[in-house]
Amino acid sequence: MAYHRGLLRLSSLEKPLSRSLFTEYLNSNGTYTTNELVELIKSRGISQKPNGALGSFITKLDKDEITREEMDTIVKSLDGRTEDLLKRLVNDDLAVWNWTEFTRDVTAMYNHVSQNGSFEEHDEFNATYTFTDGKKQDCSIPNYIPQLARVDKNSFALSICTVDGQRFHIGDYTKWYTMQSTSKPFFYSIAHALIGDELHEYVGHEPSGRAFNEICLDNYNRPFNPMINMGAIMVTSLIKPDMILADRFDFIRNIMKEFSGGRHVFCDMAIYKSEMEVGYRNKAAINYMMDAGCFRNTSMGDTELMEVLDLYYQLCSLEVTAKTQAIMGACLANGGINPLNCKRIIPETSAMRTLSLMFSTGMYDYSGKFAFKYGVPAKSGVSGATLVVIPGVLAMTLYNPWLGHESASCVRGLDFIDNFNEKYPFHVFHKANTFSKSVEFGDPETAINWT
Repeated sequence: MAYHRGLLRLSSLEKPLSRSLFTEYLNSNGTYTTNELVELIKSRGISQKPNGALGSFITKLDKDEITREEMDTIVKSLDGRTEDLLKRLVNDDLAVWNWTEFTRDVTAMYNHVSQNGSFEEHDEFNATYTFTDGKKQDCSIPNYIPQLARVDKNSFALSICTVDGQRFHIGDYTKWYTMQSTSKPFFYSIAHALIGDELHEYVGHEPSGRAFNEICLDNYNRPFNPMINMGAIMVTSLIKPDMILADRFDFIRNIMKEFSGGRHVFCDMAIYKSEMEVGYRNKAAINYMMDAGCFRNTSMGDTELMEVLDLYYQLCSLEVTAKTQAIMGACLANGGINPLNCKRIIPETSAMRTLSLMFSTGMYDYSGKFAFKYGVPAKSGVSGATLVVIPGVLAMTLYNPWLGHESASCVRGLDFIDNFNEKYPFHVFHKANTFSKSVEFGDPETAINWT
């Protein structure tokens, strides 16, 4: 069984690392073998690359053997966060403990879903998926956006990133896809970082109980929440409205790049153009909101309205891989701090607000069932990506383009989540200490018998 430590607490660092930290790795001649230390780091799930969570330490291991005195100098040069992470790594006390067993379990679950979950295709865009537990759900490839219908239907990717920067990927994790609605939590968090809770004067908090693209307002004349199309369009209108369109997009894209730790985040122009050409319902929605007086700027004309919609489509058309999006999700799991470079991207309050809305509304009209069953924030998108965040622990991204009719999210992804939850229960109200080393008390002999 693997365990997690919880949120990164820099205050837990009590004193600098001592020489005893690497005692068991000290050679008889008083040196450390660099490869042995790098393999230790790798075995805990931390990348040995310069842009990994321990990049500042690894780049200093620049020769085959390091003397004890040189190691002392290296350790003294590290910042407090890296010292803390390094100490916990040696003690195997990172966000997920026993990483080797954890990744072995995850690999087995992925292979189980890949091999035993099956599609019965009815035509090019429609099928019935049989889950590994035998349940069935009708599903389809979304073809109302022409470019989305041309994807590889067999793609299946999984990527995990913990709040300590441990990373694991399997399947088609290097395949690019557009974020679609899984971008909504991120640009909501940007808007919240800019204007705070004031933005909820213009968009609500409640589940709508309706389809993600339905045209409707709440009792306060607002879109129901930021995770449906109308709410996300409203949020888009509130981000740097005084900038020209190109500068607004660059501003948001640069923050998205910070979420990803500096990795590639660009707009897929073919998808963007395709959405602009067929997005009649969103055009109707933005005009409906304007007519109802929903926008902060009530004097916007047709040009300004279409610029808002243009920007919204660009944000939905940002392309990522499962690897990239798992890092982005881990920033939310880590209270707004990127776990790979410890850079604060958004205020903690903004991360908390974002996760709250993902929990209650992120899976559209399947949100209640997902929260009831799994009890964590999540966000699905029409491209086939599903982002799951276990706060204080990790984020995982799953990608497969077949969307369930009931769940409006990738059915293979849901199948994996179900298997993962069986092995590692992560429901926010579950008191099994699945990811911790603490002992649970309670005498089973005195328990009430409900049978």
